[in-house]
Amino acid sequence: MNPILAAITTRLIASVHSSRQRKLRLATLPRIGGMASIPTRAGDLEQVLACIVPQVERLYLFLHGYDAIPAVARHSRIVPVLAPADTPFRASGKFHGLLQQTAPCLYFCFDDDILYPPDYVERMAAAVCRYGGRAFVGVHGTDYPEPGTSYARDRRTRPFPKRLRADRVVDELGSGTVAFASGLMNIDPRRWPHGDMEDLMLAIDAERNGIDRIAIRRPRGWLVPLDQSQPDSLWARTLADDSRQSAQLAELKMLLGRSKRQPPARPASLAAR
Repeated sequence: MNPILAAITTRLIASVHSSRQRKLRLATLPRIGGMASIPTRAGDLEQVLACIVPQVERLYLFLHGYDAIPAVARHSRIVPVLAPADTPFRASGKFHGLLQQTAPCLYFCFDDDILYPPDYVERMAAAVCRYGGRAFVGVHGTDYPEPGTSYARDRRTRPFPKRLRADRVVDELGSGTVAFASGLMNIDPRRWPHGDMEDLMLAIDAERNGIDRIAIRRPRGWLVPLDQSQPDSLWARTLADDSRQSAQLAELKMLLGRSKRQPPARPASLAAR
């Protein structure tokens, strides 16, 4: 065989073997979950936890604004964390478990207003492995086409209840449907300037690190939304005023190379929110 061709063939074989070994290692990692919950959704917590807990080895449950740990959260696989209502974490508390989990794992983020199917973690783990642990995978994906500047209005969303025929790279994933290998990127929500826009903060950090966000293929109705119209939901607040989110979107677009404008300066009064 031609020496050059032989060398190329050897490298390809080694690469394929390395990829297979990596996927095998990923498949054996413990499956750890993280979820944030607010008191107004306490009534749904039992049925949501019943879907999730059997699928993970441990669930870090960030109880934002709860006065006490609810009885349904007292389970051997659940690590509850009581957080005061004025904590800066808010919904980004679903990533709090990463600060506690020192060993490598596959990490799955959940929301308290979604019912997850029995095969959710298994299929999401397969998607993480499909990309060699080098991407964030999720079910709810959003793109922000030009020339839009509004986070709430200028978006094209592929909602999690709807069918997606093929995996697709997106600008942003809904963090309540995200899974990834814990070693993919150093995620520390304490560094984020906003604790209530974790989808966008994750997208910005991922783009800074050159990491894809991939919405995975799935059938219609694979995930089922619960009450999506609560007046105290983060999305309701965003629809009322998306100025903070839009300022951060400008930064994401700049990182994506879609805008040469510098993102607007963040007002000092909003820095701790």
